[in-house]
Amino acid sequence: MLFKNCHPNYNGKGYIYHLDKSRFVHAMGSQWVCYDEIEPDFIEEIDVNDYLGYCIIEERNQTVT
Repeated sequence: MLFKNCHPNYNGKGYIYHLDKSRFVHAMGSQWVCYDEIEPDFIEEIDVNDYLGYCIIEERNQTVT
């Protein structure tokens, strides 16, 4: 996750939306697109602090990981 000039919700809750991957088509590079409105199969509540290792935080032309 990339945060530009902002930051994660430290000590907060977040959500991971599990979607049916068969509904997506390859667009280009690492991008996949679903052209239809879909409902998540499952919504998982997470503790944001458990995922900070996956974050890149950019502030004023400097990168903090």
